[in-house]
Amino acid sequence: PEDIEPGKRIEVYVRFWVDIDGSVSKAEIIKSGGNVFDKEVLRVLKKMPRWEPALQAGRPIAVAYQQPVIFIGEEQ
Repeated sequence: PEDIEPGKRIEVYVRFWVDIDGSVSKAEIIKSGGNVFDKEVLRVLKKMPRWEPALQAGRPIAVAYQQPVIFIGEEQ
């Protein structure tokens, strides 16, 4: 989003699942950076390509991940 002040840092933490087929699902914001930034994180996650699923005993399993996303305002 372009409405971030130069040099300002905004953190959004998101939790999501990588399913056994590698698809990303169940995304939820666990630390908000504000409505605009939260929506941007969720929008990008929906466009995410398939991941390599985690393996347990050689078989794919679903796993939850928590990821920080940091926005930093571009300094002029």
